[in-house]
Amino acid sequence: MATLQSGQTISIQLAEGESYTVTPSGTAQVSTRGVSGSELSAPRTLTSAQTFGPYTEAGAISIACLSGTVEYPQGGGAVYQDPPTGALVGAGGVEIVRT
Repeated sequence: MATLQSGQTISIQLAEGESYTVTPSGTAQVSTRGVSGSELSAPRTLTSAQTFGPYTEAGAISIACLSGTVEYPQGGGAVYQDPPTGALVGAGGVEIVRT
């Protein structure tokens, strides 16, 4: 898990079908605008854990820590090239970049 401190923000790229749980120990604001399959609403203000996704297409969510701290799963992990297709593939075999 990674942690945001009060005043910090981050945008996280989600793969198609991926979910993300945001856990504030204060107050967080999360925006999923522009993520296909997400609600087209104003950013949500959270004071307890909430899971976002899975979404029908890849996209980015923005997380802002308004007070206290916010924990979120740290992205990354192994990425490899799938020899038959040439695509970049990440966790769980999710295709990240098509060639």
